[in-house]
Amino acid sequence: MGIDSTKLSVTNIRGPFGKRYFYFANPIDPIKCTDLKNNPIELMNRPAINIRITEINNKKTEFPFDRVFLYDSILYGYKPGIFSKDIRIPLTKIKMIEILNGRKYIYTYE
Repeated sequence: MGIDSTKLSVTNIRGPFGKRYFYFANPIDPIKCTDLKNNPIELMNRPAINIRITEINNKKTEFPFDRVFLYDSILYGYKPGIFSKDIRIPLTKIKMIEILNGRKYIYTYE
């Protein structure tokens, strides 16, 4: 079973230099997780939500949450930027997953 591309949603963001970007995003909403005190919380999925993966060798990788997918025991993520790239991390190498509620973009709605 793979990703149903008909369920992806179009996201429209404005980057740090005012350029608009459109991309297909993972529509998980809300994101159910726990805070640092282990209390259950729900976050609304938006472009500023990131996911940080810590591997068993303590290497940390951060992705936009809505650009991460799991398929066949491998986590796939897209790392945006000047040197953007797709990254694959086997679940067996993951030590910890953190959801970060940061602010990197200005949201635009049209």
